[in-house]
Amino acid sequence: MKEIGFIEKIACIFILSGSILISCNSEHPLEKASLEATSEMVSFSVGTNSSQFIKSLSVFTDSLGNDYLTFQSNEYPEIYVYDMKDQKLVKTIIYQREGADGIGPKAAGYMMKDWNEIYVPNLYKPEISVIDSSGHKLQVLDLTRWNQDYSPVPTRSVVGNPFVIHQGILYCMQLPNPYKLNRDDMMSPTDISVCLDGDGGVKSLPMAYPRKIADCFGKPSLGIEQGMSRCFNGEDFVYSFAFDENIYIFSPKNGEVRKKEIKSRYIEDLKFPDHIPNDFNLAVKMMCELPFYSHLVYDEFRQLYYRFVFPRMDLNNDENFAELWQSGRNQFSVMILDKELNVLGETLLPENHYRSNLFYITEKGLYISESHYKNPSFNDDSLIFRLFVVSEL
Repeated sequence: MKEIGFIEKIACIFILSGSILISCNSEHPLEKASLEATSEMVSFSVGTNSSQFIKSLSVFTDSLGNDYLTFQSNEYPEIYVYDMKDQKLVKTIIYQREGADGIGPKAAGYMMKDWNEIYVPNLYKPEISVIDSSGHKLQVLDLTRWNQDYSPVPTRSVVGNPFVIHQGILYCMQLPNPYKLNRDDMMSPTDISVCLDGDGGVKSLPMAYPRKIADCFGKPSLGIEQGMSRCFNGEDFVYSFAFDENIYIFSPKNGEVRKKEIKSRYIEDLKFPDHIPNDFNLAVKMMCELPFYSHLVYDEFRQLYYRFVFPRMDLNNDENFAELWQSGRNQFSVMILDKELNVLGETLLPENHYRSNLFYITEKGLYISESHYKNPSFNDDSLIFRLFVVSEL
């Protein structure tokens, strides 16, 4: 397997975990459900051109109803497609970085709608290439054709922030926009929409980064302060921000935005860092210690949400913080919410065993990766997942 560089290990998206002593549950004392590990495990081989450093992973269902697990190499322009039934690699989709079929020097994730409709965003430009399974570029979606007088920023489709296609419209996330945040209103959109049927018009969504998140842009930062995750429940987009206990719900139908406060029992004090270490290693250590919220994902089969939470940690200086960040920190909890975003329960997973940044959902339940580098059973050549199910208490 290919070794990855130190800087690449640090560059992973902000989707990780933390640990803390269990505190009493004052926010939701009457828990109704928990997340339980089963005996079912699945293993996918990792090829020589890939590594455990995976930013974009998802389940793809083709027109015949066959399910595949797919993920993208962080080093090479390749997407790997595995049959979910036997965990065998069935296809490697190789795309080009340059030339007539080039998507750009580096991809920022991908989304497979069909074998011949694969969306690959350019990491450095606000554009998305649409390719087929042979790697041929079919078209380019230019995001600068939008309804604003300032430039959008490049988008990405990764774990925690995948592209969504609904009723002929592609929805893709936006990082905080420096062109907008320098203005007086400070309203930076979280998403833009691209009409796939018709003129290909691009629009910004009314949902914007909360003021307290936007206010820290441009100040000394670890890079995690503007972290955001969003999912789609078939009707509404639902957002979780790293340093905001509220969950926000945006309805594309009427443009309404509402919010609901949802606190984890494992975060007592949620606040931005009060200083940023000058030492690079100490800065990464702080990223692995601070409490904050991570992914928010929707389980369409059970109409539930899972909100990943990183409690406070206190680490020794002899830790390999780059590896720890890449593997999703030491520990995390998973909040279980019903469709109305009521808390059903929260489960703290074992330390140094699971990865908070690699998971997927099927009809059976939630699969979470056990490929944490501190896991005694860690195998660098295999990507291993364990099935978790929601059990009533």
